[in-house]
Amino acid sequence: MGSKRLPGKILKTIADKTIIEHVITNLQQCQKIDKIYLATGSGNENHPLQPICEKHNITLYFGPEDNVLQRFWDVLEKEKKEGRIYDSVVRICADSPFIDAKEIDKLIKAHNRKKADLSINYNHQTGLPCGFGVEVISSNALQESHQLAKTNEHKEHLDEWILQHPNRYKIYKHPVPKNKQNYRLHFTVDYPEDLSFLQQVTEYLKQQNLPIYSQNILAATQKNISLLAARRLNLFIRADGNGEIGMGHIMRCLTIADAITQIIPATNTTFYTNQESVNFIQNAGYNAKIYSDETITANLKDINPDMIIIDLRKHLDDASSLPLSRALRIRFIDSEKQQQIRGDLIINSYPLKDMNTSCPYFAGLNYLPLRKEFSKIEKKYISNTPKEILVMLGAGDLHTSQLIKIIETAKKYPNLQYTIITGIAMSSHNQTMLQNAAMGFKNIILRQNIQNVTEYMQKADIAISGGGNTLFEFARCGTPVISISTDYDSTHSSHQEHYCQAFQNANTSIYLGHNTNWTAEELQKLMQRLIENKEQRTAMSKACQKLIDGRATSRIIKHILQSYVKK
Repeated sequence: MGSKRLPGKILKTIADKTIIEHVITNLQQCQKIDKIYLATGSGNENHPLQPICEKHNITLYFGPEDNVLQRFWDVLEKEKKEGRIYDSVVRICADSPFIDAKEIDKLIKAHNRKKADLSINYNHQTGLPCGFGVEVISSNALQESHQLAKTNEHKEHLDEWILQHPNRYKIYKHPVPKNKQNYRLHFTVDYPEDLSFLQQVTEYLKQQNLPIYSQNILAATQKNISLLAARRLNLFIRADGNGEIGMGHIMRCLTIADAITQIIPATNTTFYTNQESVNFIQNAGYNAKIYSDETITANLKDINPDMIIIDLRKHLDDASSLPLSRALRIRFIDSEKQQQIRGDLIINSYPLKDMNTSCPYFAGLNYLPLRKEFSKIEKKYISNTPKEILVMLGAGDLHTSQLIKIIETAKKYPNLQYTIITGIAMSSHNQTMLQNAAMGFKNIILRQNIQNVTEYMQKADIAISGGGNTLFEFARCGTPVISISTDYDSTHSSHQEHYCQAFQNANTSIYLGHNTNWTAEELQKLMQRLIENKEQRTAMSKACQKLIDGRATSRIIKHILQSYVKK
């Protein structure tokens, strides 16, 4: 009753009945439970539970407010004094209104057959969702816990001492039928959003004339993903950005975070990133922590998030991708070759058909999430004579020498307006180098970290682009592109090249070459060819907007939510 997140929560109403009454009436359907106690704290706020217990003919026990373990031990001792000795006790959380009575009976039977110290039928891969299951604890194990447990954590959580000593106790994780299994969803009432969610699900079942019990609640949630809008979601995101690799990984994760929050407003998102990206993420409105294996490991175990999105250069594995919690592990990759990837759902923005993985895998150029402003783009108008050239090679410092070569080419086209846009990750030193190179030429404009980049992209007649996210954005805008690949290091040397070639094969762009393998003269020839050939520019523009349809984000979100609600 004294919950800080939702005070008096077990007296809140769902489907015309208080939460605690749902718990009691479901328990009373069990065949293998001899007696039901409501063991609560001794504070005055718990006294309104007395008439409910009398109404349903169960025993109310007031014990220590902050020592749940002591309460349970007191109940066993009370029963023992009255001549009733029990081999085991079933622990049910009072904030779990829709526990599965049939599965409780099965668990008790299996617990006795296995001679286990602790048996659990939820919160594991083949178990019930949290909120539908219970634990059975042997009286002997409970007695040892009471005698040996010292910390507040052990006293607050009945099974914590046993779980922390798996070599000392026999712990049995009981499987349930496959149609009842779900490791990630939870149906407890901890926050106001949890209450609202269950109220909406039960209202949906009433409208469908379906009985309100655990299996139907799970099935309704899996079938109607829109019901998730009412609930609370904890989302972790692991991504880095800096002057070397740019901010592409961060940007696409921000896009997905925005989209999830739009569907589930009570989403609590935390980025785990490098020092250089913290301010950028915080300015976008999200929490950001500096990543370390220790931090992510502790937070995965303590917070137990619903999802974690992992988007790392070269698809590295660190502690964020370990199966340390119930979180759905979503991997964003851009890989042109098969490799082992840890995760539960893999999204590859490169069109590689197979990834040699048993988890759901989706791939293609239409699987790179673009910012919301790219979702609705009008058909590109192709002018007879190009006037606007837009240059965007990437956000970092690696592109400086290439940009200077492009500036030298721009000087030969005084009638063309060249706009060169760089990102926040480019240092002031390199910005100054570009300014010095363009000095005195009015047709060359330098911009950094602009907000209305979509307008520039749509306005441009021809673009010169790097082989990363920007190539996708230009294609969405229908802008003919000359592409240049730039890669981070020798272990990643052909990465952008594969993208540039894939877009060239789709007739959306012309691949000039790798950043070290092209000349200003080659660029000038390609530029001249596009300027003079409206027919080619028109064909490229049509192919662009056919290839990239602007629905990648919604497509990805659908896969994420479907994977989340399934087993």
